[in-house]
Amino acid sequence: MIHADELRRAFDAGFAAAPSAPAPAGTDLLVFGLGALRLADVSSFHVDLAITALPATDPALLGIAIVRGAIVPVFDAARLLARPPGGALRWVAIVRGRGLAFGDFRGHARVAQPRDLIDVEAL
Repeated sequence: MIHADELRRAFDAGFAAAPSAPAPAGTDLLVFGLGALRLADVSSFHVDLAITALPATDPALLGIAIVRGAIVPVFDAARLLARPPGGALRWVAIVRGRGLAFGDFRGHARVAQPRDLIDVEAL
């Protein structure tokens, strides 16, 4: 019974403590070897997403994938940006109904002044 009392006190103390400081202002990014995407532009992010290849005249089009019940075209981000390939395309960010495949995911960052952003409007 002592264990339950300790848990109850710890739970109550969590509400009595002062709230933590707010996160620093900035822009949240997903960072890749090619640049970065604003996290706010990304509707979902996947690793090793099943992509069905299609015959296409656009060399950047890798194929289609099913994401949350919708058919999404998936493109090689390096080819769209006319840059050298970034390795095996394991990572797919869904941006405005399209998949952008990347080979080099580096992580999440919050920055005050974003730079090297991938212009999703131009893709």
